[in-house]
Amino acid sequence: MGVTKDLIALLSDSERLGFLDYMKSRNKRPGIRNIDLFKKLLNQKEQLLKEELGANAYNVLKKRLTDNLLDFVSIKTVEQEATQETTIIRLLLIARKLFAHQKKKSAFYVLKKAERLAEPINHYSLLNEIYQTALESSYVLEDDEHEAFIEKFEENRNELVEQGKLNLVYSIVRKAYAKVENEGKQIDLQSLLIDTYSRFNISNERGYNFKSLFQIAQLADLSGATSRNYFLVDTFFENKISHLAGGELDTEKYLIYHIDLLYLMANIYFRKRNFKKSQFYLDKMRTQMLRFDKRFYNKKKARLVTLRAMNLNYQGDFLSAEKLLDVLIEGDLNEESSNFFNALIARMMIHFQQGEMNEAKSILSQLTKTDFWYEKRMGQEWLLYKNFAEILLHIELGNSDFADSRLTSLRRKLTASKSLKTDDRIRVFLKWIERYLKNPAIVKTEKFKIHVESSIEWRPREQEDIFMISFYAWLKSKMEKNDVYQVTLELAKQS
Repeated sequence: MGVTKDLIALLSDSERLGFLDYMKSRNKRPGIRNIDLFKKLLNQKEQLLKEELGANAYNVLKKRLTDNLLDFVSIKTVEQEATQETTIIRLLLIARKLFAHQKKKSAFYVLKKAERLAEPINHYSLLNEIYQTALESSYVLEDDEHEAFIEKFEENRNELVEQGKLNLVYSIVRKAYAKVENEGKQIDLQSLLIDTYSRFNISNERGYNFKSLFQIAQLADLSGATSRNYFLVDTFFENKISHLAGGELDTEKYLIYHIDLLYLMANIYFRKRNFKKSQFYLDKMRTQMLRFDKRFYNKKKARLVTLRAMNLNYQGDFLSAEKLLDVLIEGDLNEESSNFFNALIARMMIHFQQGEMNEAKSILSQLTKTDFWYEKRMGQEWLLYKNFAEILLHIELGNSDFADSRLTSLRRKLTASKSLKTDDRIRVFLKWIERYLKNPAIVKTEKFKIHVESSIEWRPREQEDIFMISFYAWLKSKMEKNDVYQVTLELAKQS
């Protein structure tokens, strides 16, 4: 799509208006066409301006617009993402300015504050920037402070190198997954890690701490999401979690990775439809969230609650799931966060399963971004299931023209996508939805039922993806004239 359009897609409607004001304030002379180009890009009519200006002038104008977008998006990102990382970067910049004005004492004061923020989150690259900034003026420190500074500098440099090795491993494994995804093969994750750890001389202590295990779990989760087959996800590393818990590495320094690792394990088991095991890891996750004065409790609460609600819903306790999600959504969630979007989709799904279509539509109306925006923020799988849910909801509401339009759009996207071609059942399922949309009475015929069952290549029941089951349950409920939620529960049983 190109950098310019990608940057535009990151902007909300209000930010696009803000960007127009931003460009107006920067235009020092009349006749500049950057605003015109921006508007035409929004309406996909940029070719008209290119023909008017000529290719060379158009490319120069587009480059200037791209530079303006980069500046604007970077400013907005720093303003909106008040994370520890951005705070550390701000402090680092302030310290450098103080050093430049020979205010060394104050500069070291600010750097130490930045260091205190970077150490607990193991941000070795930012710590390296902090120590590099201090290096030139470190001679003014007292002898003991200077020696401690040198030790910390060297220790962090070693940690940075080791983390770099682990990042190389992560990159190699990701690359291996990318190569085989289109072929539908499986990776022996354990063997691959052993080989790459050996290649880069990474010890088990470094290769299997909470941070590295979290990265491994991310890869396993990615593999399941991409193939839509969590049953085959390799969790060889699971027993290492219990060995680390309560040990010398189970410290505040690694707490955030410990929590995230437990969440990923809970999610993997949820997708495997092992709800009890998923709940087991959610309980462990909550225990970790309560440690060190609930340091990460508020930050991770939404993910915990949403997945707990999903587990409850698929075990038949939809009332408890509803209550959890309603309290969460009505709370202080950031309405631009992935946590908010996940909670909304979960709540919409429960409304749909309970036949509360207007309520589901009300939830859906809060998802106002473009598909491109959601794909960038939430991922392709999330967007796929959101589109599926939207089509089925509008069929139920009787909005057949809109549902048909969305169905056609999704089918085109699946045809064009390389990464979604591993599961042809999605296209087959869309075909049967389209036939139902054109002739709802067809689902009552025995011929339709036989064709549906024979055309969808189902995996063994214990291997089937829970969300594929959920969408098929809607069609099956139509064929059997049964309640969609009860059909869903029956299909979702692990065995």
